[in-house]
Amino acid sequence: MCVKTKGKCTDCAHKALDKLDEKVIDAHLRGIDNFVAGIYPLLPDEICCFLAIDFDDEERQKDISVLRETCFEFRIPLAVERSRSGKGAHIWFFFENPVSAVFSKKIWLCLTHLLHEQKACFGL
Repeated sequence: MCVKTKGKCTDCAHKALDKLDEKVIDAHLRGIDNFVAGIYPLLPDEICCFLAIDFDDEERQKDISVLRETCFEFRIPLAVERSRSGKGAHIWFFFENPVSAVFSKKIWLCLTHLLHEQKACFGL
């Protein structure tokens, strides 16, 4: 965990990396303790346990609403998180079992395609 919130992590001489656990995730998502938590989701055998989509553009609220409704329709659970800056957001999808990175990317491509189709359909 890092108590420094500015600059790149790779350039920081003060970083101290700890194990990622539920407390760290909860604190990070709630903005508690003013620390930065990050994770690289690709495991050594090219599998992953979650997918995160980053929304930073001007239409993020509209995009998130459309994607949330689409996922609800298909019974795809998701979690939405506002970025620390307040100028963006992330949508998280957690898999019950690890999946291949290729499969995860296909899910991302399908969700992105559905988002654009829904927006076009409703003239958004």
